[in-house]
Amino acid sequence: MVHNSQFFKRLVRPYFIIIAIVLFISTCVVYYASTERVKNNAFDNGIQIAEKTAQQICTYIDEMDLLAAQVNSQPEIMSIMYSLDSDGDMSNYFDKNVLTGIDISSKLKNLLIEREETHSIVIYNGNGDFISSREYMVDKKTLPDKIA
Repeated sequence: MVHNSQFFKRLVRPYFIIIAIVLFISTCVVYYASTERVKNNAFDNGIQIAEKTAQQICTYIDEMDLLAAQVNSQPEIMSIMYSLDSDGDMSNYFDKNVLTGIDISSKLKNLLIEREETHSIVIYNGNGDFISSREYMVDKKTLPDKIA
């Protein structure tokens, strides 16, 4: 029986070692190929996300550019804003002239009719005059420091 066991060890051990080496190499190859595929997929997905984000930003900027051009092409709005002088009074012209503020705010809202509800227009100048499409009277404290 001991003799039979020696023969078995001599025959099985080399095949066992070869099979173990083949399995190890196969596992390494599969692992490497899988990690490379996952890395490539992640990279491709990152590029797709970046391209979509860039496209959305470009679309948004184009929309804002179009909206600014539409506001600029409103003669009544522009004539009022350009006629406001810097008389040292930093109060809002539209606070004193409520009807004009309502009229201009309404005209700005009309430019937003087919756009998302989240859009709004705020027009301001360096003299402290500003008007919004959301409400004809806006509290100056709610505006960012650069505007107010």
